[in-house]
Amino acid sequence: MKKYKVTADGIEHHVEIEENHSGTYSVKIGEKLVSVTVEEAGNPKPGEAVVRENSGVGKGAEGIKAIAPPVTEEVQLTSPMPGNVVSVLVSKGAQVKYGDPVIILEAMKMKNEIPAPTDGIIREIRVKEGDTIDSEDIIAIIERVKE
Repeated sequence: MKKYKVTADGIEHHVEIEENHSGTYSVKIGEKLVSVTVEEAGNPKPGEAVVRENSGVGKGAEGIKAIAPPVTEEVQLTSPMPGNVVSVLVSKGAQVKYGDPVIILEAMKMKNEIPAPTDGIIREIRVKEGDTIDSEDIIAIIERVKE
């Protein structure tokens, strides 16, 4: 696989691309592996993503446009209960997997790990240690790639 740095909508992604057979590629974005169909691009139209080679990475990727670029969505992590934020375990930009603990919330003298509801990247943390939060308050915003 060839490695590239791709910037889309101001967000930098590290991707690996491998050609499977004519026009079909395996593209690994972070830990996510997707299959895409590509075609040669002369002059891209507005909205088309063009992959350009980084110097020293290899040859042959110039002018490839992604026909179906990954689509992302924002997922809100909300508090399941009222309590006090004991610890924030992740920071903005961190990559999380489904079930990874994001914060520790103390409620009724018990410490509860509040897990990530999806795989993704933390785009915003809305709480800090010592905050008192209510049920359904937004704890964090996670950006995930839609299937």
